[in-house]
Amino acid sequence: MENMDGLEKNETLSAVGQSTGAEWAEGSGRPSGVTLVAVLNIIGGVIAGIGGVALAVGVGLGYGLMLLLPALFAVVVAVGLLNLRGWARILAIVGYALNSVGGFIMLTNGNPAGLLQLGIAFAVIAYLTRPHVRSAFTGL
Repeated sequence: MENMDGLEKNETLSAVGQSTGAEWAEGSGRPSGVTLVAVLNIIGGVIAGIGGVALAVGVGLGYGLMLLLPALFAVVVAVGLLNLRGWARILAIVGYALNSVGGFIMLTNGNPAGLLQLGIAFAVIAYLTRPHVRSAFTGL
């Protein structure tokens, strides 16, 4: 879209030090789905971390660590995903595979929320194993 000076909108914004965000996304080389998975991991990690602290204070450190360690894992993996580290993609796949086991256990115990957990886990694993996503990551 051209403005009155004949410049593209992005060129005008760049000239005044502003960004539409589109050029960052295009230049980052990070698929948008990877960003989404990372942000969801951060949100889940923060929620689990808060729950872990509350559990540690209320019941005991051993119980709190059952949530604090997965919370730390989720946030570390999210940072790796945002930086397109190959190890983070592999750990995310392993983490979501373990998550799917939890979803299956929930289902066998009569909790229908396990179906949602299974669906999300399988969708993330399927996405992270797509060729264009796999090729965006560096290293192991």
